[in-house]
Amino acid sequence: MRPEDPELARLLDRFVPVRFTNFKQVDMNRFQFDYDLTFAILMMDSAGRTYSRYGAQDARHSDARMSVTGLKHAMRAVLEAHGKRTDLPPIPADRPAYTVMEIPAYANSPAARQPCAHCHHANNFRFRQLRLEGTFRKEMVYQYPLPENVGLTLDPNAPRADSDSGREMS
Repeated sequence: MRPEDPELARLLDRFVPVRFTNFKQVDMNRFQFDYDLTFAILMMDSAGRTYSRYGAQDARHSDARMSVTGLKHAMRAVLEAHGKRTDLPPIPADRPAYTVMEIPAYANSPAARQPCAHCHHANNFRFRQLRLEGTFRKEMVYQYPLPENVGLTLDPNAPRADSDSGREMS
């Protein structure tokens, strides 16, 4: 990513960007987000704790709910939160990694023999596996409902309000 926006470039310099282009070995216990997105950003600390997930889409367009302005607001909020965090508990070490390769419906499919897996393979094959096991319920599909479905209206360019004081976070 080579941003033309100078503020975005300065913000990016405060993060260590890592880009996953192959989902095969990504730990889905560690990297939890809506795998059906075209683009997702997880902002984490060095211990692997997630501060924020940025990314959304709807039927209109894959990036209709995202903006550079909104991303900058999210990045500033994460940097502010990171500066305030102290003495955080460690991430439990006993939680095993869980990858798309560990879903039998995926591991036994022709897709598993391809050199690359896409994020959306995770849900496609996870749901296929649940159907094979007889445990699938249609409610499982709606893990990440659109904001309007739960009574919220969001502006992709607006900063979020700090719930404690009502002030804008910047």
